[in-house]
Amino acid sequence: WMTKDVLDFSKDPEWYKIAAKTATCAEFSADGDAVFIGVGSEVWRISGLLGIKPGDPSTDSPGAPSIPSSITLTKLLFGSQQRVTGLGVDPNNANNLIVTVGNYGKTNYVYFSTDALGAGNFSSIQGNLPAMPVYDGMLEMNDSNVAIIATEYGVWSTANLFDTPANVVWTNENNDFPRVPSYMILQQTHANSSCTGVINSGNIYVCTHGRGIWRSENYQLPQDASVCDLPVGG
Repeated sequence: WMTKDVLDFSKDPEWYKIAAKTATCAEFSADGDAVFIGVGSEVWRISGLLGIKPGDPSTDSPGAPSIPSSITLTKLLFGSQQRVTGLGVDPNNANNLIVTVGNYGKTNYVYFSTDALGAGNFSSIQGNLPAMPVYDGMLEMNDSNVAIIATEYGVWSTANLFDTPANVVWTNENNDFPRVPSYMILQQTHANSSCTGVINSGNIYVCTHGRGIWRSENYQLPQDASVCDLPVGG
């Protein structure tokens, strides 16, 4: 289900049913038109979100809402039988999608596609990464070659994501970071702005099991030095 009213506190949010799937993780494209979801060991793309309009079936409609006509549901060609644990969409190109999977005793735990808005063919980019569950991943917003993942044993990264899959090299980033299961990783992609108050653009946040939330400022962008000039309403 999806709402476009999450920041409108003047009314109850109106929810639209966008797929009859039980998803355990989800990640939007930057333009907001597609969301990728993990469903068990499958990856699906829900497209056409920008086409949802007032009057489409929603929680404001009588009866059980149907899925809006603009929505298209596509199963991507993701062949792993392991449970999907996390998704990471390139903020600059939604065709680039990283998928992480769990379970013990397996060989491959990280996959990558460069046509996620199409058929969604995936290749393992396990490279030299130890065989361990991986719980989430992201692509750095200023350099799509950089991917950072949250794993059973802390945080790892690569700077050659688009190399031949077998040649992807992962580096342990656990300097001053606990070697603990890390379940979520994300980057602040909103620009620093004196108008919006955003001052942490580029910072990366990692959620761990039992050791709190950590922040990296390695990719932080310069602050906005301009003076905010908001329009004055009549």
